[in-house]
Amino acid sequence: MCQIEYTEKIILFMDILGFKKLVKQKLVKEIESILKSIYSFLEHKHLPNYQMSHFSDSVILSFELPKDENMTDLLSILQSLMVCLLFCHDIRIRGGMCKGTIYHTKEMVFGPGVNEAYTMESQIAIFPRIIVDKCIVDAFHRWNEKADPKKGGTKLDDFFELDFDGNYIFNYLNCSAIETYKETIRERLRGKLNDTEDKKIKAKLNYMIKKLS
Repeated sequence: MCQIEYTEKIILFMDILGFKKLVKQKLVKEIESILKSIYSFLEHKHLPNYQMSHFSDSVILSFELPKDENMTDLLSILQSLMVCLLFCHDIRIRGGMCKGTIYHTKEMVFGPGVNEAYTMESQIAIFPRIIVDKCIVDAFHRWNEKADPKKGGTKLDDFFELDFDGNYIFNYLNCSAIETYKETIRERLRGKLNDTEDKKIKAKLNYMIKKLS
């Protein structure tokens, strides 16, 4: 019997907010379409060596960290995915992104890194945002310091932002991919804000609206 070993990867644990309400309001085919859109999006982008698993409202993605720590392609694709989910499916995401050890196949996923990403999502994120472990920000910064600006060097805040509570977050609400859709998304969120009296939901919607301003 072959020995199972963990692999160090970038792990993204995502929670689809409002999934219970989504299940009540939409047909099974519509829910399936939303989940399949994540798979098809990543396959279309030809991301190398990634795995995806989902259960109910939870989605786990894992990616190999490039040896040169150049994550620009990966991060750009993830930004586009978040924008697609928000604009095309009205899906808001809360999540945690870290570098950690994981065992991830088509059949199963587990590992210390999964636990860490889940803790970041469930205990720290609170708002519709993706908390990022500082080690990922540091890895990107190391690569970016060595990169030739003419060959792809980029600003740290193109992908990461230090949020109000001192946590780094993944920047997709102010990235170039969202510019075309920003006003439409903002108006949708304002509509939802006017339709609810729930203080927790209002706080989350206001958080997103502020980020989109």
